[in-house]
Amino acid sequence: MHKGYIINFQFVEHYYKERLVLFCGKEFQISKRKQKEVKKHYFEYITKYAKVI
Repeated sequence: MHKGYIINFQFVEHYYKERLVLFCGKEFQISKRKQKEVKKHYFEYITKYAKVI
């Protein structure tokens, strides 16, 4: 069975090559086929919205 999710990167605490971890602790696996695409979009998001403290 196929499962697809839409993840708001604003709630991502950690990004690993094969999974995303949200601040609430929930983890989402990233398929091998989608890892490159997710990485590209995540780093675009970080570059655009990251706040330097």
